Amino acid sequence: MSEYMFGIISKNLNESQIEKLDNICKEESGWGFTWYRDPGTRRSYGWFSGPNLGAPFDRDLRERVMERVSPIIGD
Repeated sequence: MSEYMFGIISKNLNESQIEKLDNICKEESGWGFTWYRDPGTRRSYGWFSGPNLGAPFDRDLRERVMERVSPIIGD
């Protein structure tokens, strides 16, 4: 099955925030939060992923996850 990726984030995140984002995505039936830190800028980049089930399931997953993570990422 292909992967559904959503919610691209480009900002400084600490380890605790990254772990919370990953856990929230998994709690909502996603696969988790993938991230990396650019060694030159120390900025974090990441995205959420889950199974690609098509509409309306992908949209519903994205909405549930983004609603829960918005207080953490500040959007």
